[in-house]
Amino acid sequence: MERALALATGQFRVDPTYLAMLQTNLGAQYSEEGRYLEAERLLKEALSSHAKAMRPSKLGLGYTLHNLGVLHSRQREFVDAERHLNQAFEIFQRTLGPESPRVANTWYSLGTLHRDQGEIEKAHDELQRALTIQVSSLADDHPDLKRTRMALASLSQKAEPDKA
Repeated sequence: MERALALATGQFRVDPTYLAMLQTNLGAQYSEEGRYLEAERLLKEALSSHAKAMRPSKLGLGYTLHNLGVLHSRQREFVDAERHLNQAFEIFQRTLGPESPRVANTWYSLGTLHRDQGEIEKAHDELQRALTIQVSSLADDHPDLKRTRMALASLSQKAEPDKA
């Protein structure tokens, strides 16, 4: 992916929407790897590429904003994380509909963000919304569904500590 991005920004002129997709995907990968400065640079460049596109992709912008929100959440920059996740949520809900797995994924990200801030009730509501969508739209063994169930179970344990 790094090579594709180098080619796209080097000798070849590529559509800004395609470039934004490459930047978003590589930025998300770097975020997963803990390479936060590189991830943030790429995701902000992706936002700039979206702005330059003749026919910008709303979904592409949503993915970039979502990944930027997740990155800021990992960095414990909660205000920026929530802002980006809410922007992505609005795009996904308008573009894909309220029952989309992508909307569920954003509910999940908002839930974990609020969990990390200690807002347990809010986190529970958001994770439950994610689960409701996922149960109706994903296979029982889908990793996103398993991840949401685990997050809800973990949240329940935090809300009801052992009385032993």
